Amino acid sequence: MARTQRDHFRLKKKQAKEDREALVRKGERRYCFVADFAQNMGLPNYAAHQPGAVYYYSPLSVYPFGIVDCSTEPSILTAHVYYEGQAKKGGNNVASMLWKDAGLKGLIDITPAAELTYVFDNCGGQNKNKMVLRWLVLMAQIKCALIIEASFLVKGHTKSDCDRMFNLLKYDYHKTNVYTPGDLLECLNCHSQVRAIMMDPTDEFQDWVAFEDRFMIKQIAGCSANHVFTIYADNPHVMVIR
Repeated sequence: MARTQRDHFRLKKKQAKEDREALVRKGERRYCFVADFAQNMGLPNYAAHQPGAVYYYSPLSVYPFGIVDCSTEPSILTAHVYYEGQAKKGGNNVASMLWKDAGLKGLIDITPAAELTYVFDNCGGQNKNKMVLRWLVLMAQIKCALIIEASFLVKGHTKSDCDRMFNLLKYDYHKTNVYTPGDLLECLNCHSQVRAIMMDPTDEFQDWVAFEDRFMIKQIAGCSANHVFTIYADNPHVMVIR
């Protein structure tokens, strides 16, 4: 199962790269993105020298959520960053960051893409849940793409493009003293393949579950047992699960 799904993932990446290199127009273009949370960071961060007494302090937790565009060569990571106390790490927050990222990439537009694929790990609390899956249905209903697919990599086989790109995101963080949010953002943006941006907790984190409950069924049958979910814009009321 893991090998078959990995081959499917490689095919989607290959198609996305081919379309970008061939300058295919948006209405015929296929996209592939990988999304995941990085390991939590701390602020302040004392990596340039021995921390001394501050070793015993509790730093503010920093949550980076990365989305890799697999069509580019080299790959580009967009890291959406926020802090504990601003929001949690659940499905509502993931859907909010996916929505923001889609807007930044011009995917929420009057011209639908041919295909939009998102690849996640199999974590139910963050990615594989009714908030994210119904967000995909919404994207099909407003015709952001003709085909929208989510692929959740089989547990134990989830190493993806995000893992490699997170090393670039934290390259300077592991050897730099970071004291303020401004310092952190500057540190995370040191690599040319990384774009780190801060989430605005006042209006960019939305209650997706309440919004979706108004217009969609509240549960998706077969969510935990299956791994690939596909919605077609010409029939967005049906989700194909396999």
